[in-house]
Amino acid sequence: MKSSLILRWMAAAGFITYGCWIAKDAESPITKIFSLLIVIMGACFIIPEAVRFFSYPVTRFFSGLAFPQDRNPKPILSYKLARYYGEQARFAESIEEYKKIIKHYPKEQEAYLEMLTLAMESGDMPSYKKYAKTFKRRFNCDLSLTYEAPDPNDEFPGFKNGRPRRKRIL
Repeated sequence: MKSSLILRWMAAAGFITYGCWIAKDAESPITKIFSLLIVIMGACFIIPEAVRFFSYPVTRFFSGLAFPQDRNPKPILSYKLARYYGEQARFAESIEEYKKIIKHYPKEQEAYLEMLTLAMESGDMPSYKKYAKTFKRRFNCDLSLTYEAPDPNDEFPGFKNGRPRRKRIL
């Protein structure tokens, strides 16, 4: 592509130079018209790049007004709403927000891990299993999350005989 671009610009320079050279010594109207046509033909070789160069600022401005969604094809990465819903124990809404993050940012590990934790806490095992498999496949790592619901009567939740309680989920 670059070689064709260079050849077009060289041809354009040659045509424009030759047309101007003929026009400077032209006395008859036919010669003047011929030299003008040669200059126009040379200009046609560079029109695509010249039009693109000069029209870009104008078209960018108007396309931004007419089509503002073209600027940000995906939403800005933000965990605020998903975490807020999680803190308010609105687990279904929080999981949906994490799913939106994962949809637009599929390489975001933190979104997967937080959503998997919420799915476990809320008991949404179908979502947990689906996204755990996706996480394992996408990041090529073993997901060995452990979780055990705390006993409300336990003085030290999460510990038994001085050791942490663990239950392997997957």
